[in-house]
Formats: sequence, structure tokens, C-alpha cells
Amino acid sequence: MLDIMLDLETMGTKVTAPIVAIGAVEFDRRDGSIRDQLYWKVSLASAVKCGAVIEPDTVLWWMQQSDAARAQLTGQGIELDAALTHFDIWLSRLRMTKGVCGNGADGGVRIWGDGAHFDNALLKAAYERHDLRVPWTYKENACYRTMKDLRPDVVIERRPGTEHHALDDAVHQARHLAAILKALGLV
Repeated sequence: MLDIMLDLETMGTKVTAPIVAIGAVEFDRRDGSIRDQLYWKVSLASAVKCGAVIEPDTVLWWMQQSDAARAQLTGQGIELDAALTHFDIWLSRLRMTKGVCGNGADGGVRIWGDGAHFDNALLKAAYERHDLRVPWTYKENACYRTMKDLRPDVVIERRPGTEHHALDDAVHQARHLAAILKALGLV
């Protein structure tokens, strides 16, 4: 099984929200070790150009975050369609090198996101807005938030890095999920 933790930074919470950063890690669910990672800072203009909608409440929320977190929102980012293509290539490479060709139901890949209707759903919607093939199936979606709710007592020390930075959050969430799975006796 290939486990991927996905984290997005966005300018909204609906599936129409513009994505400004994509972070993802392949991790070992037994110990939370990070095997591979991906991070793309995305051009907000490119996300909006293809139909994404900025939500003012989220912009106001970002204004209250740290300078380091807000740094993802400024400066040069790559075009969203390029980031989506890179994510597809990265995931395909992982599948190929790990010999994984099935779906989540038969031992393939799990794409974990923090909320059944957030990270995975927003990224899928971005692929669809760009008329690109979504590189995972609905059977490969997994919800990290549900796992957190099952064991709220499992807490790990906040990792180094920036809170609300897509890659740093993906690393932390993968490590936390591994601790939860261990506490549940699932690994």
C-alpha cells in the first residue's frame, strides 16, 4: 500500500477555492517516516483564471497568520495546471517504482486529506476545471480528519517548520496519522 498525505493551502474552503500551495508526502504508515515529498507554490492568478473563486473570509484568516505562512501567498508561483501535471507525474512515478497499479480497495494507493470534503475534493475539482485526468480514484480517498476524531487523545509534538505551510503540514499530519494507526492497533 502506498500512503500519500496531501495538504493544500487555498483562498477558500469550497471546492471552487483557488489553490495557492500543494504539499504531499509519501510516508510509512507504521512509523510516520517520510519517503518522498512534493511541494509547489501556485500562482493565485493562474488558479483564478481557470474559474476558482476567492473567498474573503479566508483572505482575512490568512492576514492573521504568521509571516512565514503568508510567504506562500506572495512571490512567484507556478501555473496551477503545471502543478497539477507535476503532481500526476510524481504520483505515477511512485506507483511505478513501488509496483502499485491497483486502487485503494485492492492494495494500491491511499490519498489522505484533512477532511473528506477538503484537500482531496479541492484538488480533484482543480483537475476537472483544467480538463485534466484526476490521478487517483474515489476508492483511493482517505480521511485523516476522521482518524483524528477517532483518537483525539493521540497527540504528537508539533514539528519544526511553519504551521499552514502545505509541505510542513503534510509531514506533520503523516506522522500524526501513523501514531493514531499504531494506537488503534492497525499497524
